[in-house]
Amino acid sequence: EIDSEAQLEAVAAQEIAMQRKRKRWKPPAPEDLAEEELEVVGAICEMELLGQLVQMVSRADDGSVADFVREHRIDPNTQDIATGHTPLRAAACAGRAIAVAELIDCGAELWDVDCHGRCALWWSCALGRDHVRASRRLPALPPLPDCAPLHGRRCSPCC
Repeated sequence: EIDSEAQLEAVAAQEIAMQRKRKRWKPPAPEDLAEEELEVVGAICEMELLGQLVQMVSRADDGSVADFVREHRIDPNTQDIATGHTPLRAAACAGRAIAVAELIDCGAELWDVDCHGRCALWWSCALGRDHVRASRRLPALPPLPDCAPLHGRRCSPCC
């Protein structure tokens, strides 16, 4: 409890000093971190970049996805913790044909399934997206498998 003006000034001075210290704080250089700390920092950065990629493919279809994936060396088959989707499934859910094509070009696994056994094309069908147009834009779409054993529905452009 502060009961005098002098104590109040001392507390205020301490707070100001702490704020200045926070503004000057810089992250440690990689060579100053232990290997385990570097791994944790790297994993956090990867999760953040993956989250940004999933948001990007959900909102835009402007041809910038491949550059982002390559620039940041993101594995396009990694599942986003926040949404549970890979970037490809997120793009398919949003009906982003160009993003789907770019992600497949970057190595995204077309038939990768989520925890319910549903692939990107299933999500596209279920949400009524124009997957026919999207799939026909792709230069070399692999043969469509019979996905019925996975989720009781055939994933094909004519389903």
